[in-house]
Amino acid sequence: VLCGYDKGQGEAPYLSCEGAVPQETGEIKVCRGGRGMNETGLVQIYCGDGKGKTTAAIGAAVRAAGRGYRVLVARLLKTDDSGEVNGLVHIPGITVLPCDRNFGFSWNMTQSQRKAAALYYEHCFLTAWNMALGADGGEPYDMLVLDEAIGACNLGFVDEAGLVKALKEKPAALEVILTGRCPSEALRDQADYITEMVMRRHPYAVSYTHLTLPTTSRV
Repeated sequence: VLCGYDKGQGEAPYLSCEGAVPQETGEIKVCRGGRGMNETGLVQIYCGDGKGKTTAAIGAAVRAAGRGYRVLVARLLKTDDSGEVNGLVHIPGITVLPCDRNFGFSWNMTQSQRKAAALYYEHCFLTAWNMALGADGGEPYDMLVLDEAIGACNLGFVDEAGLVKALKEKPAALEVILTGRCPSEALRDQADYITEMVMRRHPYAVSYTHLTLPTTSRV
């Protein structure tokens, strides 16, 4: 039986799932619904100008699902044409909400496009939050990943005050992960973990005058 934090031998915040009911997943038994009354879900922020913010969040989601937790992933400022989406949808325990509208780069948006983007992304955030809490009538989730929520707040597409209030009032057992550059002090104050990715080198910062670069990336 795979459990989370086994009496101090694992890594927080995946705590003991003693008393959980094992469910068969192939040949592996995974504990489902094992969050205890004394368990505390934390708030994590992955920020900075370096690569790896979403990668870290997705890694945490996969590890949580592997321990039997229910994970909800909401992606903002992105589309579903991304490699992690195709992978995550095949992992039991992980639900990925669709992000099916593309408004282009923020600096190219018209005022009407910015207004439409704000309405859409605020709706995405509220939908994800309500689902995570089980307010839609479904089973609550153990972890909520809000990918690029910080960027959406910085652009005014998600109400930051509403996000801060939600973090302050979240259920004690819910783990929340936020990603994006330049989190505000108000968001940082809500975090238990803050990990900053720093760019030391990046191919886009180098002039490849002797190479013909592909027009699309597979990364």
